[in-house]
Amino acid sequence: MIDFLGFVFLIAGLLMLAGRITHNNITLLAIQSLALSTLAFYLGLSGGEIVWHMVIVGVLTLVVKVIVLPRVLYQLVNKMAIHREVSLSVGLVPSILMGVLLVGLTYFYVVPILLKGIPVENQLLSVALSTVLLGCFSTGIPLSRIGTT
Repeated sequence: MIDFLGFVFLIAGLLMLAGRITHNNITLLAIQSLALSTLAFYLGLSGGEIVWHMVIVGVLTLVVKVIVLPRVLYQLVNKMAIHREVSLSVGLVPSILMGVLLVGLTYFYVVPILLKGIPVENQLLSVALSTVLLGCFSTGIPLSRIGTT
């Protein structure tokens, strides 16, 4: 279940790279946030006893990122009449290809080789690092500037 929710989270992030229509990106953000909220609920309720801080994180994520934020963003988009496609900094195919390469780099090099000393039970570390790299790529932050001030 954890790996499936991580997969949904990651696929939504990859699809956001290709998303040029604002409404679709808001929907993908809500789907990604729902996967995150469900993951927090699952981790909080799946053990023998309830882990309340995970349940609270799940509730807050559900309310803020799945319900409130998309509503506010949809209202803003409708108010500003933004119904056109947003141009990508690189083309659609190179954007998706770069996203897949970043995910592959994380899954097959960064986590198993560079972070081999960290005990990992599931794929959440790979999903988290892949999401950070996808975010850096989509916002145009040079990877050489990460960690420097």
